[in-house]
Amino acid sequence: MRVIGGCRGGIRLAGFTGDRIRPTSDKVKGAVFSILDNLVPDYDTFADLFAGTGGMGIEALSRGAENVYFFDRDPKSLAVVRENLKRTGFSDSAEVNRMPARRGLDRLAADEVRCDVIFMDPPYRDVVDSLSLFDEIERAQLLAADGVIVLEHDKSDIIPNKVSAFMKIKEKMYGNTVISFFRRGEKRKQSFIRALLIRLRSL
Repeated sequence: MRVIGGCRGGIRLAGFTGDRIRPTSDKVKGAVFSILDNLVPDYDTFADLFAGTGGMGIEALSRGAENVYFFDRDPKSLAVVRENLKRTGFSDSAEVNRMPARRGLDRLAADEVRCDVIFMDPPYRDVVDSLSLFDEIERAQLLAADGVIVLEHDKSDIIPNKVSAFMKIKEKMYGNTVISFFRRGEKRKQSFIRALLIRLRSL
């Protein structure tokens, strides 16, 4: 497992032995960021709700993200995340939190963080339950107007084309792994832009 691209491309990352953690493969990681580069050219703020080894968030940092938030409930996972941040020299650009995803969203909301990308790779048995997090993301307005939610899941999981206020805009399969990309529905996006224009005109 390594950093694929950007300023830290090629650096090897620490991982786990056994099957307790399922890190995103290098092939899938590279494909995800290739797609993100087209969907969200400037992803300054990136949140990883199920951090695991931290590979996705560190990849974002290597490719130019300024702030990355890592959340995981497992202290062993977070120890690996911190080790990988140290290896890549990104410790000062990251916030590592020991808490489950839902509490992580509450933390972001309390700090008024708006994310350009929210990455979700929940344990496969929890994928369907994790869809309720989309409601929390919308309720707290945690995703930037042109931001993207990325969901990694097994091909056996049936993910709706619309989850909460978000529409699936792309889906790619790599072996048994599927990556689904979601963006806020067009009506909601237009309403946000219209409200922003009205506010700017009043200044």
